[in-house]
Amino acid sequence: MKTNYIIFSYVIGITFLIITTLIGCKKEYKFDDGIPAATFAPSIADTAFFGEKLTINFIAKNLSSGTLTLAPINNQDSIVFQEDIKNENSSYIFDTEVLIPEDGSWHGNYLLTLSFSGTKETREIVFSKSQIKDYYVLGGSSSAGWEPSLAIKFNRFTSEKDGKTIEWYDYYGYLTKAGDGLKLIPTNTGWDGDMGMLPDEPGKITSENEENITVPADGFYRLRLDMSDPANRTYKLVSSKWGIIGDATAGQWDNDTDMQLTNAEKGKYEWSITINLTGGKQIKFRENDNWDIALGITEGNNLSYTGENIPVAADGVYLVKLILDPTGYKYSLEKK
Repeated sequence: MKTNYIIFSYVIGITFLIITTLIGCKKEYKFDDGIPAATFAPSIADTAFFGEKLTINFIAKNLSSGTLTLAPINNQDSIVFQEDIKNENSSYIFDTEVLIPEDGSWHGNYLLTLSFSGTKETREIVFSKSQIKDYYVLGGSSSAGWEPSLAIKFNRFTSEKDGKTIEWYDYYGYLTKAGDGLKLIPTNTGWDGDMGMLPDEPGKITSENEENITVPADGFYRLRLDMSDPANRTYKLVSSKWGIIGDATAGQWDNDTDMQLTNAEKGKYEWSITINLTGGKQIKFRENDNWDIALGITEGNNLSYTGENIPVAADGVYLVKLILDPTGYKYSLEKK
């Protein structure tokens, strides 16, 4: 028994010595990942444009609280944005979005500052007017009514042709004949620069003595703007019906299966269908039974005019939705 007691005491002593040594050498073994206590992500834009959102990401390690501010470089007291940061877990990946005013009041060089006790990180950002123009639709025939702040933004698209960039703008939605039609505006902050139909010449756009763009009947439409030639700006208002096509459907790649508009109300833009699909095959969405306008997958559930065929994983009955939201086109496949 005495021998066992001596061995046990020896083991306890050695264990205590090892623990004491490790505690005393703690600083020597501290892991350093090389990332500062507070640092902005490289993805923050150096230049941001009026009317857009600035996404701010940063990492704060072992820092309890701080402040994020944005102010002109030459006048740091004129803070235009401030947010208090609470970092209770002392390990924090932070992200926020700041809406840049569309009126150009933030113009020039600004300093984004992240301040914690004992540490400060800064990033310079230039705010300016984008060379890319936006357009909005409004009017009593749309869900926006005649209030500019509710105007609906067009999706902008580009393609290359003969070495030149061609751009156009599309809006999809349910419109009504009642409501006195539509107009176009370059911002959603007021009526400056408003545009409409050239009198007696439907399809042509003017900003002088313009008339409202008329909607011939209640229905779902695609409104397309071609603004590439300032001297000859045009629009097309096309009745828009959607269907599914592909070898996963009974119609194969020859015949569409028509979808239904979810609701016939102003502003609605979702189409759906319950359909039997074949697994291992593919589909696409097509407008008006032809290939002039078709949507395929890009990434996730996002769609584009140049997207690829959409795969169907397995045989079954699916609820398929097509969402032509002005903020972007998406789809969903839900197996029943």
